[in-house]
Amino acid sequence: ENDLSTAALRAYVNLGELLFRRDRYEDSLTRYEEGLALARRVGNRVWEVALLSEMIFPLFVLGRWDEAVERSSQIPENEMALADILNPLLSLPIIYLSRQDVEGAKRLLSIFSRFESSEDVQESAAHAVARAVVHRGEGHLQEAQLASDRAIEMARGIGPSSQILKVGLDEALESALARDELAKVEELLKNVFDLHPAEVTPTLRAIGTRFRARLAEARGLTSEAEDAFKGAAGMFREIGAVYWMAVTLAEHGEWLVEQHRTDEAVPLLEEANGIFERLGARTWSARATMAHLAPAVRAEFDEA
Repeated sequence: ENDLSTAALRAYVNLGELLFRRDRYEDSLTRYEEGLALARRVGNRVWEVALLSEMIFPLFVLGRWDEAVERSSQIPENEMALADILNPLLSLPIIYLSRQDVEGAKRLLSIFSRFESSEDVQESAAHAVARAVVHRGEGHLQEAQLASDRAIEMARGIGPSSQILKVGLDEALESALARDELAKVEELLKNVFDLHPAEVTPTLRAIGTRFRARLAEARGLTSEAEDAFKGAAGMFREIGAVYWMAVTLAEHGEWLVEQHRTDEAVPLLEEANGIFERLGARTWSARATMAHLAPAVRAEFDEA
């Protein structure tokens, strides 16, 4: 009976990962929850911890952040940095920093400190992604770029459907844009658009399209920026990637405000801000609110 339950638990973990690698996040979470119930029923702590860890990434993507944090709290620190536990590193730092909890993100890095020099490619790459998130959150853009570049290089051997590549690429592109290195952005986007179409998952394509919009915005290419913003938001919405969708809506709204198209910007900023408030993403909520207020402030200044 024990052998059968262990085989079943392994199957739940493997199927869940296969599903979220294909961006079927809701289906993935369902399998993990079923596996977790079985692990607890048979008293298998090893697989319980593995399943708790695995479900954190789909919870993050789906915008169920409080649940992601709650699931992680059910894993004691001395069990957190065990082998094959990667998803807390790929999800929680973004949540913590969006909630202005820099110390929480740093604490997580310290828990997984052994991963930084691990010979296991996935462990080392996941830690590099988390370092990139924390460095960028602290404004250390060069360090963030170096860490995310390292993560991407290692992730190529893991495969384009890997969550390490998805989050690592997102971070690398953010850092490159923040440093105004547009040629670097173009180079990074080749990680998406030079792949065979069958290799590009919806999430990876949406990330690439969002940053095509940002690149077009930086170059003043109005039509290209608008089409890409709309396309990226639609893709994120379709796969249920709530946080990334809200970020895209906010960026599109900010761009529309700069184009003096306030009436079109308002509904995008309002939807984004509603999501950020529900997520507790105070950094983004404040930014979306300021973009929303910008036209009124500008009008008041013009009248003065």
